[in-house]
Amino acid sequence: MTSLTACAARLARPLTARNDVLTVIPGPLPDEEIAARIEAAGAIAIMKVGRHLPRLRRLIEGLGLIDHAGYVERATLRAEKAMPLADVTEAAAPYFSMILIYKGRRSVDATAAILVLTPAAEPVARRIAAALPGATLHGLAHRVPASTCPSPRR
Repeated sequence: MTSLTACAARLARPLTARNDVLTVIPGPLPDEEIAARIEAAGAIAIMKVGRHLPRLRRLIEGLGLIDHAGYVERATLRAEKAMPLADVTEAAAPYFSMILIYKGRRSVDATAAILVLTPAAEPVARRIAAALPGATLHGLAHRVPASTCPSPRR
């Protein structure tokens, strides 16, 4: 599972949908370049937030997108935090942090289906499923035991 999908799952929101263009932006880029890329995209992931958090937050507020932005740090780790960007008060973020902006619908009337490809991925999948009400785990036949993923396997 990539950090992008883990962060979107932790925020319980879509990473992107339908024909939206997902743009991944490094946080250290200049504001003008980040703003232009955000304007051109339907869904945005800003990585390497770190010490750039206050500047990025001001930029996102200035673009009127603060209510569409979520923040995740240390996704899938014990010290993980996930919240709306508007609720973040810290002056800096860890290197392993990300801001996700989705300009489409803010909520989705659907449940998550989490595909577990190997037994080693099962603990992370279970933590993500615990954060998503109604989520189901699915495993691949002959790779993940039925006891790991009791839901339908096809």
